[in-house]
Amino acid sequence: MGQHYQWLEANLVFHVAHQLALQGIPALTVHDEFIVREQDAELAEMVMYGAWPEDLPELTDAPWNRSRQTQSEAR
Repeated sequence: MGQHYQWLEANLVFHVAHQLALQGIPALTVHDEFIVREQDAELAEMVMYGAWPEDLPELTDAPWNRSRQTQSEAR
């Protein structure tokens, strides 16, 4: 199970770095962090917290999704 999450994190980091590169934003990755120019920080955050990549599996059983589903079901 842990290897799956490591694989997923690595792919998410690659996806974000790739999206930033496509927009001409230089970025260095350090584990799960991104180092960008201060002027690019806001755009980098938008890419990081934007839509889930279509080519990666969704994590419906992940704890953070379960708590969100429980909250929406209670409404």
